[in-house]
Amino acid sequence: MPRTVAGDFLRGIAALLPQGGHVVVTCPNRENIVDAQVLCPECGCCFHPVQHMQSLAPSDVATLAESAGFDTVYAGATRFRRKEELGFIRAIIVGWYWVLRCLPHLVYIGRKK
Repeated sequence: MPRTVAGDFLRGIAALLPQGGHVVVTCPNRENIVDAQVLCPECGCCFHPVQHMQSLAPSDVATLAESAGFDTVYAGATRFRRKEELGFIRAIIVGWYWVLRCLPHLVYIGRKK
């Protein structure tokens, strides 16, 4: 597997944790990096506003973490808001996310081997 920034990050975390220690990682789920880009008015460069460099699915993070020395406890997509905290229209949209499994947040929990 080629080296990635995310893989290097997870290897660094693994080096800091004792055996049996846990890591929790969250990031956007299957983010469309190109659609999120903005244009710099000064130089005309396109960039991601919070500097995301790659799009990840739960299985991608699990693979990277396992190659960095973690056992996967959980890898999945979720939404970090309760439906009750949203207005009616937003609650309907959230419901469709659940139906389509296009949830916006990725959560990975791993345990160092």
